[in-house]
Amino acid sequence: SLGLTVKRGGSADVPDEAAAQLLEQGWLDGDEVPTTVDEVKAWVGDDPGRATVALAAEKAGKDRKTLVDWLTGLIDTNQADQATNEGA
Repeated sequence: SLGLTVKRGGSADVPDEAAAQLLEQGWLDGDEVPTTVDEVKAWVGDDPGRATVALAAEKAGKDRKTLVDWLTGLIDTNQADQATNEGA
């Protein structure tokens, strides 16, 4: 444990395993966890941090290919944009 303080409402890119641990540790309230594809997309919006958390949850749960592809695409696009901005 690193003893870090987490700012609610922020986002961060984390490995799938870390995101799954955050879910297991209750960082999302049960009533906040979306279940349908449309609910997940609405909850994620364009936030890559939420996409990472949702992707880990999806892979650990229903593992719906279309949703996994959408989440992965959002994360990949964000990482590509960051790399472009860092190289500019």
